[in-house]
Amino acid sequence: MNCPVCQSPRTVEGRVISDGSEDGRAEKFFPRGLKLFKLRRAVRLSGGHAFRACCQCGHVWNQLDPKALRALIEASGNDALKDHVRGDHPLAGAS
Repeated sequence: MNCPVCQSPRTVEGRVISDGSEDGRAEKFFPRGLKLFKLRRAVRLSGGHAFRACCQCGHVWNQLDPKALRALIEASGNDALKDHVRGDHPLAGAS
Protein backbone atom coordinates (compact mmCIF):
# COMPACT_ATOMS: atom_id res chain seq x y z
CA MET A 1 0.00 0.00 0.00
CA ASN A 2 1.38 3.40 -0.92
CA CYS A 3 1.48 6.28 1.52
CA PRO A 4 -1.63 8.44 1.00
CA VAL A 5 0.44 11.61 1.55
CA CYS A 6 3.69 11.13 -0.43
CA GLN A 7 2.75 8.02 -2.47
CA SER A 8 5.88 6.11 -1.36
CA PRO A 9 5.58 2.32 -1.61
CA ARG A 10 7.89 1.97 1.41
CA THR A 11 5.17 1.59 4.01
CA VAL A 12 5.16 -0.93 6.85
CA GLU A 13 2.36 -2.59 8.76
CA GLY A 14 2.33 -2.52 12.51
CA ARG A 15 0.27 -1.88 15.58
CA VAL A 16 -0.16 1.05 17.94
CA ILE A 17 -0.24 0.71 21.70
CA SER A 18 -2.29 3.50 23.26
CA ASP A 19 -1.41 5.24 26.48
CA GLY A 20 -5.08 5.36 27.42
CA SER A 21 -5.31 9.14 27.51
CA GLU A 22 -8.66 10.73 26.70
CA ASP A 23 -7.21 13.10 24.11
CA GLY A 24 -6.60 10.25 21.62
CA ARG A 25 -2.82 10.26 21.78
CA ALA A 26 -0.92 7.03 21.43
CA GLU A 27 2.50 6.16 22.63
CA LYS A 28 4.21 3.67 20.36
CA PHE A 29 4.12 2.11 16.90
CA PHE A 30 5.35 -1.50 16.66
CA PRO A 31 6.31 -2.38 13.05
CA ARG A 32 5.63 -5.93 11.88
CA GLY A 33 8.75 -7.86 10.88
CA LEU A 34 11.12 -7.06 13.74
CA LYS A 35 13.42 -9.75 15.05
CA LEU A 36 12.51 -11.33 18.37
CA PHE A 37 14.46 -10.58 21.54
CA LYS A 38 15.42 -7.03 20.62
CA LEU A 39 15.28 -4.44 23.38
CA ARG A 40 13.94 -1.70 21.15
CA ARG A 41 10.80 -2.76 19.28
CA ALA A 42 8.78 0.45 18.83
CA VAL A 43 8.86 4.12 17.79
CA ARG A 44 7.06 6.81 19.74
CA LEU A 45 4.38 8.66 17.84
CA SER A 46 4.96 12.38 17.50
CA GLY A 47 3.91 14.08 20.70
CA GLY A 48 0.85 16.25 20.67
CA HIS A 49 -0.75 14.70 17.60
CA ALA A 50 -4.09 13.09 18.27
CA PHE A 51 -5.32 10.44 15.87
CA ARG A 52 -7.58 11.66 13.10
CA ALA A 53 -10.16 9.55 11.30
CA CYS A 54 -12.15 10.11 8.11
CA CYS A 55 -15.88 9.55 8.65
CA GLN A 56 -16.32 8.95 4.90
CA CYS A 57 -13.71 6.23 4.16
CA GLY A 58 -12.45 5.22 7.61
CA HIS A 59 -8.79 6.11 7.04
CA VAL A 60 -7.02 6.72 10.38
CA TRP A 61 -3.70 8.55 10.75
CA ASN A 62 -1.08 10.05 13.02
CA GLN A 63 2.63 10.84 12.64
CA LEU A 64 5.99 9.54 13.80
CA ASP A 65 9.61 10.45 13.15
CA PRO A 66 10.52 8.63 9.90
CA LYS A 67 14.25 8.68 10.75
CA ALA A 68 13.52 6.94 14.05
CA LEU A 69 11.40 4.32 12.26
CA ARG A 70 14.11 3.63 9.66
CA ALA A 71 16.76 3.40 12.41
CA LEU A 72 14.62 0.91 14.35
CA ILE A 73 14.12 -1.24 11.25
CA GLU A 74 17.84 -1.17 10.41
CA ALA A 75 18.71 -2.18 13.97
CA SER A 76 15.97 -4.74 14.61
CA GLY A 77 14.20 -5.61 11.35
CA ASN A 78 14.35 -8.96 9.63
CA ASP A 79 16.08 -9.09 6.23
CA ALA A 80 12.84 -8.87 4.20
CA LEU A 81 11.70 -5.77 6.11
CA LYS A 82 15.11 -4.09 5.74
CA ASP A 83 15.18 -4.81 1.99
CA HIS A 84 11.66 -3.43 1.58
CA VAL A 85 12.45 -0.19 3.41
CA ARG A 86 15.70 0.22 1.44
CA GLY A 87 13.71 -0.24 -1.77
CA ASP A 88 15.54 -3.42 -2.78
CA HIS A 89 12.29 -5.35 -3.29
CA PRO A 90 8.63 -5.19 -2.25
CA LEU A 91 7.74 -6.80 1.04
CA ALA A 92 5.95 -10.11 0.52
CA GLY A 93 2.30 -9.81 1.42
CA ALA A 94 2.30 -6.00 1.25
CA SER A 95 -0.78 -4.67 -0.42
